[in-house]
Amino acid sequence: MKIAPSLMSLGLLRLEEGIRLFNEKADLIHVDIMDGHFVKNITLSPLFIRDIREITQIPIEAHLMLTDPEILLEACVDAGADIVTMHAEVLNGSAIRLMHKVRETFGSKVGLAVNPETPFGNIELMLPYVDLVTFMTIDPGFAGTKYIPAVLSKVVKAVEFREKQELSFEIQVDGSIGEDNYAEVVASGADIIVAGEPTLFNLDKNLERAWEKMVSFMDLFDVK
Repeated sequence: MKIAPSLMSLGLLRLEEGIRLFNEKADLIHVDIMDGHFVKNITLSPLFIRDIREITQIPIEAHLMLTDPEILLEACVDAGADIVTMHAEVLNGSAIRLMHKVRETFGSKVGLAVNPETPFGNIELMLPYVDLVTFMTIDPGFAGTKYIPAVLSKVVKAVEFREKQELSFEIQVDGSIGEDNYAEVVASGADIIVAGEPTLFNLDKNLERAWEKMVSFMDLFDVK
């Protein structure tokens, strides 16, 4: 299991401290960019990615919770994002074009995010074009909201689809994953978890101790 700490849950005052730790322990860094329209919140920007890129030694994922993700694709890649993730719900009529643009024109990996209520069938045609698919296990936009266990059925379908189609995209889950539900996330076949408040940041005020506590409950299931 790979771990992607969410910088939205870290807080700007602890940013450098967090990134120094994550460089040693995490697999990638998750940066939420919201427009206040697709979700009723506003967080971060490509300029934020540019600033942290200077001290970040692991991949950065830009998770674009935007009604029109195309407006920030190039800016995110130029700022240093290694993966640019767009939401399936806003890609009607432009999904393959924008995915090609991210990979072939801008040279970044392509991510696809899926809201809890979006059926798996809505994304099947997109999956051959992505490097990462993220299933939201909460309603997007705010940290610490209610976990939705039924989403994991889509993770299982994605694992089966990947094997049947001989694809190589990774599967990530994002939203209120913690000790109470981690076992079922592992059982679903997910490859990566976005570590937010219940996963990591609420476990201890000291970030290194919080990481140790997170790893302790993960070790119960023979993962990182």
